[in-house]
Amino acid sequence: MNKKVLVIAVALMAVAMLASSIGAVLARPFYMDISIEKAARMVLSNGHPDLVVIDLRPSFMFASAHVPGAVNVPVIELTGGTPPVILHWDVLDAWIESEGQSNLNDKIIIHCLAGLVSPTGAQNLIDVGFKKVYSMDGGFNAWAAAGYPTEP
Repeated sequence: MNKKVLVIAVALMAVAMLASSIGAVLARPFYMDISIEKAARMVLSNGHPDLVVIDLRPSFMFASAHVPGAVNVPVIELTGGTPPVILHWDVLDAWIESEGQSNLNDKIIIHCLAGLVSPTGAQNLIDVGFKKVYSMDGGFNAWAAAGYPTEP
């Protein structure tokens, strides 16, 4: 086999392996982002009995105000030091293992304070078998700023 043919064969194999890897990533299910407006329509309409809203914020924030009907799964710890935030994904894992198992086919809206942590939480839920998971854009801050109702 001449050198040119060998180089082309190796290059084609590399492209095939790369395409296979990209295909595997694209085949992985992902959560969906949801706007505050669409989340509010779902939460406030009473037309979604299979809806679960998960709030990832610390318990003290949840206790002061939260989306109506939300469940607190406090993965976020504000330390006031360095690092300023610690994420405790084991709390989400514990929720999944306990009451979460009964919600695998429900619609899940997950949010945090500003929308930075909830995408990871949403993907974690998808990765363990939840089917319809939405990460709320802008988090609770956007919900409150839009003037949607909250519960204490």
